[in-house]
This record gives sequence, C-alpha cells and structure tokens, in this order.
Amino acid sequence: MMKTSLRRLGMAAVASGALALTLAGPASASTAGASTPNSSGYQFRTLNDARDVTFNQLLGINNEGVIAGYFGSGAKGHPNKGYRLFPAYGQGNYLNENFPGSRQTQVTGLNDLGVTVGFWSTQNNANMVNNNFGFYSADGRYHTVNFPTGDNASPQVDQLLGVNDHDVAVGFYTNAQGSNRGYTYNIGTRSFTRVLVPGAPGGEAGPSLTATAINNYGDVGGG
Repeated sequence: MMKTSLRRLGMAAVASGALALTLAGPASASTAGASTPNSSGYQFRTLNDARDVTFNQLLGINNEGVIAGYFGSGAKGHPNKGYRLFPAYGQGNYLNENFPGSRQTQVTGLNDLGVTVGFWSTQNNANMVNNNFGFYSADGRYHTVNFPTGDNASPQVDQLLGVNDHDVAVGFYTNAQGSNRGYTYNIGTRSFTRVLVPGAPGGEAGPSLTATAINNYGDVGGG
C-alpha cells in the first residue's frame, strides 16, 4: 500500500438500506457478494472487484449509493487501482478511476455532484514507502492538489480524503519532521486552510492531525 496514516483493512462491505459501511478481514472468492444478516436489522454484503478478490477497500459513499474505493494491496507488483462502484453493485458496475500516468491510485471520497478525491503515486516500491499526491476529479478532468509548503516529507505525502457538496475537500500532508498537517481545500477558489486543534501551537510544535471527512456544514472529522 502507499505510505499513509490510514488503517490497513481487507475486504469491504456495504449495509443495504442505510448504506452504512463496515470493513472486515480478507475473504475468498467463494464468499464475495454474500449477504449476512445483522442484529441491527441491516444486511451486510461483501463487495469485491473480481480483478482482485484478495484486497479491496471501500472508503466513501454518497447519497446516491455510489461508492469510492480501490483494489490491490500496494505491495510491489500489486499496485492500488482506484474505482467507483455504482448500484446494483455487480461486477459490471465497477468503473476504473486512476489518475492519468499514475502507478497507483486510491479513490477515497466523493460527493453527490460527481466530484471524487483521493491520492496517487508514481511509485510501487517493495518497502511500500511511496510518494503521494492529492487529487480531485470533476467533469472527467483530474487535478493534482498539494498543500503549498517547503517542509514536505521525503518522499512527499499529500492526500485528499473527503469532499462535501460545496466542493470543499479535506486531507493532510506530512512534514519533514514526520507530523501530519490537516487542511481543507476549496476547489472553486483553489484555496487552502489549515485545520488546527483549538488552543494548540502551530508550526512544528503543533500536534499531528489528519483531516479525513467534511460535511455540508463545514464540520471536519479526523484524528
């Protein structure tokens, strides 16, 4: 997998009805597509792109039920490949989405207006330490998004992880000291704003922070 602060999880599943997401361990091809009842009343369905049933992650979903994700573990020769998955979630409903010229792509979030966000890499190294560059896609066009700083990690790590219906995305970059710095990016105005812990010092002294999600009110979630 590309270098990231996100947790590594295996197979992905979606709950029918509420379209809530859950993630579980790896599954075999024989279990792909199976539905499992839950005491909450939801039905959990395993969804794996058949191009790689050993490693899929679903990372975002919009109100239309369209899911963002990718397959491929990121190990050398097994690169991340992004996709969107449309209802009714059959194999024919997977649409490849990879940044042009990239070696690896993860699609991590999307809104209800057709905008997707994620990150891409030119590398697929054996140690799984690869450069990352954020991106958004709108109207079939891809745009790289990297926080403007001269204090990047080496290799560079910059990721967009969520986007709301006002086309404001959230993500983070990693600085040269190894700390994550969360930010928002307004696609319409092409402007960045740091996400900071209230009362915490800025600069190198501030705590590591990753912004992972944003709603239509501008509330940001992360860690």
